[in-house]
Amino acid sequence: HAILATNTSALLISEIAKATKRPDKVVGMHYFNPAQLMRLVEVIMGDKTSEETCNVTVELAKKFGKEVVLCKKDVPGFIANRITIAGTNLIAWMVYNGEYTIEEVDAAAIQKAGMPMGIFALMDYTGIDVVANVLRFMDEREPLFKACPLIMERVKKGEFGYKTGKGFYTYPEKGQWVMPAIDLGKAEKFDPMIQTYVTVNMAAELLRNDIATVEDIDKTIKLGFNLPIGILEIADTIGIDKVLSELKTIEKKYGPFYKPSPLLEKMMK
Repeated sequence: HAILATNTSALLISEIAKATKRPDKVVGMHYFNPAQLMRLVEVIMGDKTSEETCNVTVELAKKFGKEVVLCKKDVPGFIANRITIAGTNLIAWMVYNGEYTIEEVDAAAIQKAGMPMGIFALMDYTGIDVVANVLRFMDEREPLFKACPLIMERVKKGEFGYKTGKGFYTYPEKGQWVMPAIDLGKAEKFDPMIQTYVTVNMAAELLRNDIATVEDIDKTIKLGFNLPIGILEIADTIGIDKVLSELKTIEKKYGPFYKPSPLLEKMMK
């Protein structure tokens, strides 16, 4: 009778459920890190998760004082990681190809986008090995998604971030987190909105395929990443025409994985 809930942030619930003869009672219950502080819980339905299992899990999370978002279909990365990891991977490719430096990207993220830390510094904090596992998982299941070697090479070297003393930046010792010293004067070259356009596109696809609602997508961004505005709210502010135009440029340069969502095309029409 017990519900089996997994805290995975990306792995398919349906694949995990194959290990049991009662897949209807297997569900995703993804807490955000650190779980004792972050208010959000993502509840994910596998292909065979029952409505009862889902409802009990949602109510349990609410009893814990959490805010809940529902991922109605099982896709790699669910809501949070699916809409953010694609942009991170693209930026890693830009650095790998020599278009920008790590410091230029992180300086722009802080100075222009108002992020508390840079994109690469955040990977160091989260754990580059964790990021690589999510990328590898998506790479295996989505042929058009190409995990960037810049991230994978760090893992091969055992450079996972601050927990190993070295990642994209170097730290005083293993396990000692200090904010990397970044020259904010290098912010001029990189446009952090590139990540935003890709994130909007991934969110639009979640919406188009009835995987998550507008409200849950934006709640995920606000509560899961401590941002004051949701990604779809940002899209409306920028203008769908601008987002679509930029995505077409990104697709042309970096490949079909970044093809604009048909939902955005429909909205433009």
